[in-house]
Amino acid sequence: MATDYGLAKISNGTHYEEHVGEMISLVFGERLGYVGSNQNNVVQAINSDFQLAKANITGLDTQTSLQQVDDIRYVKGMAIDVAQMGGGAYDQSFGVTAGSSEANVFSDLSTYINDNVFSKASKIATSLADVRSVIPNSVGDLHLEKDGELGVDKAVGFGTDLASVVDQITKNVLPKIISTYQKMSPYSAFTINDKSDAFVGTRGGNGKNGSVGMLMSPTGFTLSADASNRAFTKTSDLVTGFSGDAAVSMQATTSNATLDVTASVINMTAAKSSSQKSSSSHTASNYSVETVNGQSKTSVNMSSSNMTLEAAQSSGSSSISVQSSEVKGAVGSSTSMVLSNSSGTLEYKSTSSKVVVSSSSAKLSFGSSNVSVDVSGVSINGSNLKVLM
Repeated sequence: MATDYGLAKISNGTHYEEHVGEMISLVFGERLGYVGSNQNNVVQAINSDFQLAKANITGLDTQTSLQQVDDIRYVKGMAIDVAQMGGGAYDQSFGVTAGSSEANVFSDLSTYINDNVFSKASKIATSLADVRSVIPNSVGDLHLEKDGELGVDKAVGFGTDLASVVDQITKNVLPKIISTYQKMSPYSAFTINDKSDAFVGTRGGNGKNGSVGMLMSPTGFTLSADASNRAFTKTSDLVTGFSGDAAVSMQATTSNATLDVTASVINMTAAKSSSQKSSSSHTASNYSVETVNGQSKTSVNMSSSNMTLEAAQSSGSSSISVQSSEVKGAVGSSTSMVLSNSSGTLEYKSTSSKVVVSSSSAKLSFGSSNVSVDVSGVSINGSNLKVLM
C-alpha cells in the first residue's frame, strides 16, 4: 500500500529477509519498533550503537546482560540506579575504589576520552547532514542509477566515520581506562572475595592525612589506623589491605577469644554524665584506671616500678603506693605508714606521734618525749633515763 505521505507494509506469517553485503537504513524521523514475541539478534562481528541523543531503555520484566569478557562503561555525567530491591552475586571477587592520589588522573582521562571519542560526534553529525542533503523529497518509487547519488555513497562515509570511532575505542580508549585503573592509588576501597575475606579502607587525600581500614574473615578481624597515608596493596588488581605496620591496630580471633591491641596510647571512657564515669589510659610504660561518682573517686596507677591505689571522698582520702623495696600508705594528710626492707614507720602528724621499728630497734615518740628499745636496753628521752638489760 503506497500513499502520498509514505509507505506501509502489512503482512502475515513469516517474513524472511536475507542480504549479503552492506545494508544501510536511514530514518530521519521517528522509528517505532514493537515486537510482540521474542526478539533475538546475533552479531558475529562488532555491534556498535552510537547515540547522538538520549537513550531510554524501559523493562517491565527481567533484564539480563551476559558478558564473557570485560564489561566497561564510561559515564561522563550522572549515573543513577533506583531499585526497590538490589544486590549482587559474584563467583570470585568484587572490588570498588573511589578517588585517586594523582590529582589530575580523572580530569586527564576525561579529556582523553573527549578528544578521542566525543569530539568525533560532530563529524558524524556532519556526515548525517550530508546524507540528508541528497535525500529527495519526492513521493513514489525511486530507482538507483549507476551514477546516481541518493545518500548511499554518503552513508558509506558515515559508516566509515562510525567505524573509526569504534576502532579508536577498542584499540586505544579501553586500554587507556584499564591502564589508568591499574596504576592509580585510590583514596577509598572496598573488596570482597570467595575466600570469605572482606576489606574496607580509606587513606588520606584532599589535604587529609592518615589511613584506616578493617580486614575481616570468618576467624577474626584486624582494625588498623596510622597517621601516615599507607599505600594500598593489590591482589589481581583488587585492593586487599595496607602495606606496612600501623601505629594503632586491634586484632580479634575466634580461636581463643582474645583481643590484641597495639598502640602507643590506649584511652577508654564509659560515662553516664560528667560526674559519673570510668576511664582508663594505657601506654607502653604506664596503666591507669579511674572511677568517679560525684565527689567519690578511686584510681589505680601502675608502671614497671610502682603501683598506686587511691580512694577519695568529700570527708578525706586514702592512698597506698607499692614499689619493689617500699610500701607507703596515707589516710588523709595526718596519718602515714612506710614499710621498707629494713624498717617500718607509723606516724600521726597532728600530734607528732610516731613509731619506728627496724631489725635492731624500736622507737616510740610523742611530741618531745620518746622511748627507744634495742639490744642494750630501754632509753627514755635519750640519755636522761636508761634501763640496762
